[in-house]
Amino acid sequence: MNRTYILWAIGVFLILANACSTKDECTDAPSGSLTFSINGLPDNSTTIGDVSTVGDGGEVTYTILSGNEASFFSLNSSTGIITINDVEGFTSDLALTYSIAIETTNGSCKEGVIDVKITKEYFEARVADFIEKKRVQYGIQGLGYTVLLPHKNIEYGLSGRASATLPLSEEKVWSWMSNTKMVTSCIILQMAEDGLLSIDDPISTYGISYPNIDNNYTIGCLLGMNTDFYNFSDNSDLWTAVYADVEKVWQVDDVLNNYISTPTNGSCSEYSYSNTNYAILGRIIETVSGKSLQTVANELVFQPLGLVKTKLSTEGIPASELNGVWYNFGSSAEDQSTQSTNAWLSIWGGAGSLTSTTYEMALLVKGVLSTDLLSQSSIDYALTSSSSYIQSTPQLNLDYEYGRGFGLYTYSNQFAYGHGGTGLHKSISIFDRWNNITIAVVYNHVSDLDDSKRADIALGLYDIAYDEIN
Repeated sequence: MNRTYILWAIGVFLILANACSTKDECTDAPSGSLTFSINGLPDNSTTIGDVSTVGDGGEVTYTILSGNEASFFSLNSSTGIITINDVEGFTSDLALTYSIAIETTNGSCKEGVIDVKITKEYFEARVADFIEKKRVQYGIQGLGYTVLLPHKNIEYGLSGRASATLPLSEEKVWSWMSNTKMVTSCIILQMAEDGLLSIDDPISTYGISYPNIDNNYTIGCLLGMNTDFYNFSDNSDLWTAVYADVEKVWQVDDVLNNYISTPTNGSCSEYSYSNTNYAILGRIIETVSGKSLQTVANELVFQPLGLVKTKLSTEGIPASELNGVWYNFGSSAEDQSTQSTNAWLSIWGGAGSLTSTTYEMALLVKGVLSTDLLSQSSIDYALTSSSSYIQSTPQLNLDYEYGRGFGLYTYSNQFAYGHGGTGLHKSISIFDRWNNITIAVVYNHVSDLDDSKRADIALGLYDIAYDEIN
């Protein structure tokens, strides 16, 4: 055999061997699927997962093909390590699951694809992070929240401070102001079910007589805010008197006898919000029962729901039991946490004297509408709009109507019921009985007339909760 032939044979062998080797490398280009879960709030150094575990090793190049249009993720092309690229965008994004496709190249002749699913598993942390960001954004000093879901809850979530020197406390309560109206409505409807009164009765039936109040209005008109009663909380003379003696414990009759400044016509009409309606309903409850409003609320609502820190503080409560009081926001905030709340809380009666924790407030709004406190017909009546009035907030995709002691909220084609509160603290509580989501939010700022902040916070919590269960 000559030398030329031997060299030719060796060359052919090497070419065939190399072809077989290349074929093997192409065949081994990794493909498969992986799932990674993130169990705590990530930062820009958080490793999500390692896709190099797919395949038999070797030199592989990794490239994201799709699913990372928002650039939330980074991929090391050599190691296959996925990390967070935009932590702020990723944590604020409401999506809970992401699917990305990663191309793998082993050599240069063929590619594989690894399908990666990334899931967020940190509901509580997402909520806490959202709350803290909103508190800072709005300059709120102290904020409390509760979110109840079908399978889990967050109890007594707190962010910020009670006063300049004291932290917020789970043992202290908040003023829920007009959320009281849900309690008052519930009691009236319970009394109607028991035949103790009728919603069609004129209020004169119960000896109600106040200056500038036409007592021909029915209880039903008051429940639906369908009177034209002057709203006593709009009377500046009342507030002058309140701040002149903050220690004073008022009787509701003192307010109704002296601070209703314009006469009424007695015709049940369109919706017109007035605290006067529910202050009078509170007095009717006391007249019919022969007991204080606080006692009746304890017996008919709070005790049956197992609420131990919830009450109608119709005589005020010590300032030390509240989670602080601030006037104004941000750098302009003034600490008023040591001032007596007696006058502030005692003027409202059935319109605004409720104090509670966030957790018990959530249990309250849910319990009134989902337990046997009321019959289904009474619940349906309470949750039916009392007029054609609709208040729309397009920037929040929110519509609001009023039932009988309950606000009717339509948000992104979802429905919830509850109430807001403005006064000593700012608050809102809502219950979505179809998805079984309950939200209670309150912050310790007095006389805040801007409803958009509380709505933004509550609806943001609702979005996170809705995503968690869907």
